[in-house]
Amino acid sequence: MYDAFMTEMLKCEDEEIILSWHRFFIKDGDKPSLEMAATPGIRRLYEMDNGGSLPARLRKRIDKFESARAKEEILQHLPLTRAKMSTIVGDVHGIKQKELGDNFVAKMFATRAFPLDMVIKGLEFFGIEKLGPLALREMALRAGSFVEFSNKLTVVEAKGIVLDTSVYGRLVQKLTMDGSVQLFDTLIQSDQHPESYGDIETQELLLVDFLEKEDWLNAHLTLMGLSLSGQNGHARAWNRLLQGYIKQHDFRAIARTAQQMQAANMAFTKRTLTFMHRYVLPVRRIGRAPEVSTGKPQWLEPLQFTTNAFIYAAQCGVAVNPLLWKENLKRYELLREGAATSVQVARAHPRAKRSAAVDLQQTDAISAFRLGVPASMAWGQ
Repeated sequence: MYDAFMTEMLKCEDEEIILSWHRFFIKDGDKPSLEMAATPGIRRLYEMDNGGSLPARLRKRIDKFESARAKEEILQHLPLTRAKMSTIVGDVHGIKQKELGDNFVAKMFATRAFPLDMVIKGLEFFGIEKLGPLALREMALRAGSFVEFSNKLTVVEAKGIVLDTSVYGRLVQKLTMDGSVQLFDTLIQSDQHPESYGDIETQELLLVDFLEKEDWLNAHLTLMGLSLSGQNGHARAWNRLLQGYIKQHDFRAIARTAQQMQAANMAFTKRTLTFMHRYVLPVRRIGRAPEVSTGKPQWLEPLQFTTNAFIYAAQCGVAVNPLLWKENLKRYELLREGAATSVQVARAHPRAKRSAAVDLQQTDAISAFRLGVPASMAWGQ
């Protein structure tokens, strides 16, 4: 590969970039042929590198070749296309294109001597059509931050290079699109091998361990990976995860997890609904409306969120405790929003009808008033 690649690189005007690639190939054990080493351009690289990477056998034999003749032979190479590069790599290394696009590119991203932008520019030349899990992780580690990685990924995709369909690649893509910084950082810093995310048996064992340790972020990633693998039968684990976020008062994670569960048609358990009532709703004094927090920005409105959750659970066939309905209705009544909410609750749960004392015959009279809750519940702001 050295000869084919460096022939093109010698046309570049930046000697430092050319030298960086020269050192990369030498370090990787890919050395120039005698004819190539005899050319003025390669000799110049060895001089710039103080002869440190020049093999002894080349030092003794390199002067036997005429530089002009060697240069003429090298220049006979035609411009490389993606197809030709793939063929060359396959012939030289005996590896498939996919392996080049993952292991080899991962090495390039991990090499600190190459600026990240330079590696990205070189992807097209190497005929890389997709990035595998190893390359993605190294690219993210080099980027250093979620925002920087997102920007670089946009540049990569603009070149027509896509992410492969591995579970890891799809996780990276989804987390980037969703703006899930915490989950993204957890994924990139994980000591798991990227390809292990596609091993369902291993992931299910890890899920049990993460849940026992209350490692909610890794549990969340594992559940997302299993869902991407077509394993959607983990409703109990998703509920356990949601309960963990609720106890932590991580409202952003609560809203996002609830939305993901609804998208997968997973019902909330009675225990999850009790957790919502206990930890999401603010404390309320008897006969008074709950205090409205003026602190840090919230990712959900507690009363609307819990009501949406109760309605969704009832629609899924879960018998919601009437006491939970009653408490939310009291809060709406104290906030002068009880009428429209009572109608929605009564439709969703027959037993709540008695608690709310709603006359469904009056539905037409108040149907023009809407709470703002669409058919697909608005879990967060």
